[in-house]
Parts: sequence; structure tokens; C-alpha cells
Amino acid sequence: MHLIKHILFFLLCSLLAFANTPPTAKAGDDQNIPKNQTVTLDGSQSTDIDGSIVSYQWKSGDTILSTEATFTKSDFTVGTHKITLSVTDNEDATSSDTLLVVVTDPSDTTPPVALITTPPNTTIKTQTDITGTASDDNLDYYELLISPIGEDNYRVLTTSSTSITDGTLTTLKNGIYDIKLIAVDKNEFI
Repeated sequence: MHLIKHILFFLLCSLLAFANTPPTAKAGDDQNIPKNQTVTLDGSQSTDIDGSIVSYQWKSGDTILSTEATFTKSDFTVGTHKITLSVTDNEDATSSDTLLVVVTDPSDTTPPVALITTPPNTTIKTQTDITGTASDDNLDYYELLISPIGEDNYRVLTTSSTSITDGTLTTLKNGIYDIKLIAVDKNEFI
């Protein structure tokens, strides 16, 4: 019985000694750039403590941008791009890290439109659609905010990153509210 315990202990230790530790992907810091500027994405700080990294893959959504540890790109469109670096080690274990590339258009100095068209500033006595416009050529997002009247304690009712022109933003039940609409473009104009 004592011999069996020693053998089992030896086998367990052997298995633990050979267990692969996954690599650590390091995509680097988020980057903010003006449009048409070249950005360098560098995953060379990724590590594998018990082996080596054998492949790199940079993706934006489903699109593969590169399979190199480091690469440059100058054709990002205006907006926020979520870039994922995936690395694979020599034992086929993987790890991922994500960064954001925020591209602005310095020539866009026009703030977005944010306008509530209905209802007018009155007490809402029935269920009412809130309609309005939140638009910009480089819209990042808009938010419709609500607060109990006179309290300046706003909370987000709805948010979107798609422009809307004289459309329904949400529907409110009866009550007295302060509502406001804000729109922010990719250059952070409000």
C-alpha cells in the first residue's frame, strides 16, 4: 500500500511538472490618433514562461489585420476600433489581449445635432413617444437622459451609436420629468 502511494504521488508530480502554462498576450496600450496617421501595434512583449510563442494574430472583429508580432497600419477609419491580439504557444495554448485604437478627424469641427422634438415641456398624462434627432457624420453615441423634475438626478434611458432623425427615442409613461438628449461625435464634440 505504501508503495502504491509513492507511485501515485510520483505520477501526480510528473503530470504537474509537464502541465503547460498558457502564454500571456500583451497588445499594448490604447492609442488615440488622427485619421490617416500610421499606428504601430506591438505584441512583442507577449510572453510564455514554459515555452515559446509560435503565432500571433491581430483582429478587428472578424477581419485578420496581421499575423506578425508587430505591424503598422495607416488606414483606420474615424471611430473606435477594438483590436484583439491572440498568441499561441508551442503547446497550442492561447491567450488574448485587447486594445482600442481611437481615430479622430481633426477637420471635423461641427458638433452633433441633439434635439428633442416631442413632447413639448408639459406634463405627460398618457404613454408618450419621445421623438428627436441625434446625428452627426462622425457620431460616436447619443444618450437620452431622464430625471425627476427639478432634481438634476439624471439616469440613462436609452443610448445608441446610430444616428436618428426625427425618430422615436423611447416611450415614457405618465409623470413629470426633465429629459435631455446628448450626442457625442468621435472627436468628442457634444
